[in-house]
Amino acid sequence: MSNWQSIYEEKVIDCTEAVQMVNSSQNLFLSAYVNEPQSLVDELIDQRERLKGLTMFVNVVGSQAKYASEKVSEYFNIKTFLSNISLNEAFKRGNCDYIPINVSQIPRFIHEQQTDVAFIQLTPPNAEGYCSLGTSVDVNHHLIKNASLVIAEVNEGMPFTHGDSLVNVRNVDYFVLSDKKVNYIEFKEPDDIALKIGRLAADLIPDGATIQWGIGNVPNSVVSQLTNKSNIKVHSGSISDSIIEMIQEGNVVEPIIATSIIGTNRLYEFAHNNEAIHLLPVDETHNVHVLGSKDQFFSINSAVEVDISGQVNAEKLNGQTIAGVGGQMDFIVGSNLSSGGRSMIVLPSSTKNEKHSKIVHRIQEVTSLKSHVDYVVTEYGIAKLFGKTLAERNEEMIKIAHPKFRDKLRRAQKEVDKWT
Repeated sequence: MSNWQSIYEEKVIDCTEAVQMVNSSQNLFLSAYVNEPQSLVDELIDQRERLKGLTMFVNVVGSQAKYASEKVSEYFNIKTFLSNISLNEAFKRGNCDYIPINVSQIPRFIHEQQTDVAFIQLTPPNAEGYCSLGTSVDVNHHLIKNASLVIAEVNEGMPFTHGDSLVNVRNVDYFVLSDKKVNYIEFKEPDDIALKIGRLAADLIPDGATIQWGIGNVPNSVVSQLTNKSNIKVHSGSISDSIIEMIQEGNVVEPIIATSIIGTNRLYEFAHNNEAIHLLPVDETHNVHVLGSKDQFFSINSAVEVDISGQVNAEKLNGQTIAGVGGQMDFIVGSNLSSGGRSMIVLPSSTKNEKHSKIVHRIQEVTSLKSHVDYVVTEYGIAKLFGKTLAERNEEMIKIAHPKFRDKLRRAQKEVDKWT
């Protein structure tokens, strides 16, 4: 038996014993997105009476967020960098709050506070004693370096990914073994509206561009329309199943750069031991200086709503935090710094029932600034905002709003104009 194997085997404990090392006065950081370790989370819930008051830092895209359910959330103090509907009950109870910082700033957050415990998820070790972070490199290297206690859930189903995803067994305090199915997200097939938006946005992207796209069906639809482009490079926060077709079509330059893969088992199987995909820490994937050094860097992100000046809300709906800052501003600023780069926001013009417009007079929350956004794209067209006056921006945005709401938007703006 090699030296690393004996070290690894000595560190393998069961879940109950692992969670017993945590106490209620501590803070605990869970590995993000679909990489959240489910067996350890289940055991946290089983031991919730003892752990009441434990502070948990989470990033919940693709997570089941069982710790935020109605029967459980009262036991934990949840702080999230990115929200979704699974946290609603915990928000209502007052057991969850939102930390509005860019993804690029989370390593700084980890370094500037004491992280007591980190729960991460890894593949089994390879022949050299290295595990892979699998679906998400993200900030895990920072957690391993800074947390007082690092416990890794070892999951046989986790894809072994390349890039900067390796973790030596010596750098983890304890391991627990798991046979849980890896979390996944199955995005819907794009509808006609998403496809229209995708085609319009794809026409703006030149051959040879470097692209980033956010999470969701509409950004995915843009990527699905790029198969007629050539020499497309990818430097994104996350990548989804749509990357498979791009690689198979041969119109992308390898390696694909991201910090996470978020999709279905098909994507995980495709990424397993695939040198075409490199996962890197957020220090590189979301670094505006790295992004700005790339020619023709195009950021493709969605939003809850955009106002007629071009201000973007990607966080709140009716006062409820439903998403977050995420990496949107990192990538938008990076595209602004890039020679030939452009930033675009893609979204349907209205909610599915056409009850509410997504192009509004004033947004509820400012996530990204109007001065940073080059294009806003809906199924009704492209608003070109760069260099436009406020009056010109208003008209550009109203033109791409759903026809049902255009007159209302014009009336609202005329009322404002009377008093300015």
